[in-house]
Amino acid sequence: MLYTLTIPTATSELESGAVGHSIAFLVVKDFGKHRLDFNESIQWVGRPSAGGFDRNYFTALAYSHPIKGKFGFSEEVAGYSRTNADVGPSLTVLQTLTFALSPRLVLDGGCYFTLMGDPPRFVFFTGVTYAVGDLYRFLQRNH
Repeated sequence: MLYTLTIPTATSELESGAVGHSIAFLVVKDFGKHRLDFNESIQWVGRPSAGGFDRNYFTALAYSHPIKGKFGFSEEVAGYSRTNADVGPSLTVLQTLTFALSPRLVLDGGCYFTLMGDPPRFVFFTGVTYAVGDLYRFLQRNH
């Protein structure tokens, strides 16, 4: 489970300008070297001028697999439901290459294509992930 609280701190060009919340259910299952991820969330998007919240749902299904050595790849299909009359649903397909510098430090880069909705049609991205700790093993040891 994941809870997120969004607090407006940027200029109105970069964000909605209102508080928002989301709750997500995250499932990961490994089948040998194959990994499947499923995420389902509900998001309450604040309305800065009218007050209250609009609501949408997010669903994502991803598949990951090592390629060779420290290289791997991931594919994901994800989308949002309609938020309100002005913000319709969206659907994207993401493709990522990963490089694990260590078990805790991973670099990635890739692109996504928008199949439906208002996001840009084609986007390149890069990222860095660092795992601070293994909460799951910590909880198992202390249970």
